[in-house]
Amino acid sequence: MLAAMSSLTIRAAVLERPGVEPRIEELTLDEPRAGEVLVRMAASGVCHSDLHVRDGEWQRPGPIVMGHEGAGYVEALGPGVDPVATGLTVGRLVALAWLVSLLTLAAVEVLDRRARKVERAADEERPAA
Repeated sequence: MLAAMSSLTIRAAVLERPGVEPRIEELTLDEPRAGEVLVRMAASGVCHSDLHVRDGEWQRPGPIVMGHEGAGYVEALGPGVDPVATGLTVGRLVALAWLVSLLTLAAVEVLDRRARKVERAADEERPAA
């Protein structure tokens, strides 16, 4: 958790403007602000909406960070994010999508259960120390 940190260095695919190739850059990520959640990404992909912007089919001012869909673990909750109301707690596995729906929330629950099952199986397969 970022309790004692004010920022974090991350690597990201950045699209400066349509028509140019994205670059991998190091960026400084601030602590989550009011209503925001910091997620340590475990897996991410470039969404087709990113490709629409890259190809100039959708207008969006740059630069943008690509790869806004994926899965990861909650690292910190910004001010005003209520763990009881949202179900979000530090360490919880979450899925990110550009559109939140009840279906997405249900998928997060399924993903969370499957990940915990995989973690338990991996623990059982590890040789004893």
